[in-house]
Amino acid sequence: MRLKKSIAITSILIIGLAGWMIYSYNQPPILKSKSTDGNWSAEYVPMKSNKDIWQGNLRWDGKGQPEIEELSFTLNDTKTELSLTESQKNSTSISELPSLSSQPLENTEASYIIKWQQNGEEIEEVISLKPQKRFFVVPGFLYGNN
Repeated sequence: MRLKKSIAITSILIIGLAGWMIYSYNQPPILKSKSTDGNWSAEYVPMKSNKDIWQGNLRWDGKGQPEIEELSFTLNDTKTELSLTESQKNSTSISELPSLSSQPLENTEASYIIKWQQNGEEIEEVISLKPQKRFFVVPGFLYGNN
């Protein structure tokens, strides 16, 4: 009797985990990449809400403090200049970039173009985002946000 219970519980857990993985794998991929020099990490991901809103996140991984002069996002040859506050221009992490709100479709080409200054030198970097499948996605209805 005890063996049957443990087998049943284990089977339910395995089926639940497999179902969650299948659900997650069938969600749209996030777009993610690093700059060629490894100083920047960028991503385009869904917000943690039950609405279908996507956002961009940008993080400085290099040494020192960059000062961002210009930031733009290109989605399928449509370039959007992003306006940043003064605190964002001097930040090492920018999340919830405002004008990014639609889910990328199959074969979406997306990239960030960043112009920044560091140690008096102006640098420009293009980060081409690449799709990455996800294996464990929390369903949006669990967030409880409207």
